[in-house]
Amino acid sequence: MADDDDFDGIALDDLRRRRSSKWVTYPADVLPAFVAELDVPLADPIRRALHGAVDAGDLGYTEPGALPEAFAGFAMDAYGWAVDPADVTLVPDVMVGIIEVLRAAGDPGAAVVINPPVYPPFFFDLPEAGRRVVEVPLARDAGGYSLDLDGLAAAFRAGARTYLLCSPHNPLGRVWSEAELRGVADLAERYDVLLLSDEIHAPLALPGCRHLPLPTIAGDRCITFTSASKAWNTAGRRVGLNVTRTSGE
Repeated sequence: MADDDDFDGIALDDLRRRRSSKWVTYPADVLPAFVAELDVPLADPIRRALHGAVDAGDLGYTEPGALPEAFAGFAMDAYGWAVDPADVTLVPDVMVGIIEVLRAAGDPGAAVVINPPVYPPFFFDLPEAGRRVVEVPLARDAGGYSLDLDGLAAAFRAGARTYLLCSPHNPLGRVWSEAELRGVADLAERYDVLLLSDEIHAPLALPGCRHLPLPTIAGDRCITFTSASKAWNTAGRRVGLNVTRTSGE
């Protein structure tokens, strides 16, 4: 393959040999962009860890092991977020974690607010948990998109008591400002709303953007969900986590 077909050390022919859904769903003349998999080589430390597990035959049922402590260290280094490892729970992936939390919370038929345009599974997985989706679209102006705090307030006044925020936003890539997140936290406090924050894309925030974990502002009112799958391209490993409380910044 010619040098100009090489991107970040991996060629298109190499990508087409992958067996993930991204590369087997459509014919070879279609360049897939429908799923968030990075078209880059796997990072060497991850490659070595996976090879080590295979070489040792270590493919049995998973235990949390040191993952809660590792995440707590990452959260502090990356965001100044103090996480108690005892508050970290493993889940198969972020959406499974969200659905199971909603099921555990009961209240079938209750409303969950989301902000379209947003990650498509929000629309069809929330009803799987017996919840009703209430859409509060993002506000749009000449500067782009922002959270519609007035729309959120109206939804909460109408009875919605759960809000699922995508932070940073998928697919728009917005890293929400501190002012926006404080507006969300204030509304949640005023209307007694449970905040569920999908922060799976946070490690991908570009230089110049500061991701603020919502629980560092909203505290125990927020449950946060994340995974290494997006930023480190390991979606097939099916490991995520949630954080049920925080000790703040």
